[in-house]
Amino acid sequence: TRILPESEADAISRQLFLPTLGKPYIVDESGFRVLQPEYDSFTYRQELCTRIESSLSDTRVAVTSLIGIGGAGKTALATWATLRAFERNDFEFIVSITAKDRVLTTRGIHGLEPSLGSFETLLNAIIETLGFQQELLKLSNQEKANAVRQLLEGTKGLLFVDNLETVDDARIITFLDELPKGVRAITTSRISRVKVSVRPIMVGALSDEEILTFVRKFSAQAGMAYIEKLKDAAC
Repeated sequence: TRILPESEADAISRQLFLPTLGKPYIVDESGFRVLQPEYDSFTYRQELCTRIESSLSDTRVAVTSLIGIGGAGKTALATWATLRAFERNDFEFIVSITAKDRVLTTRGIHGLEPSLGSFETLLNAIIETLGFQQELLKLSNQEKANAVRQLLEGTKGLLFVDNLETVDDARIITFLDELPKGVRAITTSRISRVKVSVRPIMVGALSDEEILTFVRKFSAQAGMAYIEKLKDAAC
């Protein structure tokens, strides 16, 4: 038996983590909310991961937009990058919200209650995560939007907005286009939505090397040890 320092305990906790539908956030504390990863083990994609982290640290970029077809790994990459930013204390706050309304599990497709359905839910998520005065929640949307923009002025925060293509409320796009200087956003979408100070990063298929890494990681799961014996071509 040995006592682990906090950093090691957190690392082991992430290794043992299995995603569940009941917990929307892996980090949920004052000033920080990060969406629960949808992967058991992250497959590192060097080129994409490097480009994403470079974009998040580039002062010329307000919005890092991951674009690609469904299942390409956009949400996984964005969640990984957001968690990395949280662990390094890159931002003063992190707000995460998703418009995803369904998820594929081993038991089939299950419906979800999307946390992002309107401009108001985005504003409320920012207010609640940052612990702003609850009185702001009672304002009209326009008043609330003005108040949130004023509160964000001069701060260094990150907004993680997942599945942006399913959002019908154009005010959300306008809000992201007009982020106060210093505030960043990382978004995932099948199509390009945000137009101002945005760096689009196309997320395509995994390379052969990435596929091998992805598939072989499943061998650690119960009943799947046979995968370790598969030849590369079979993977």
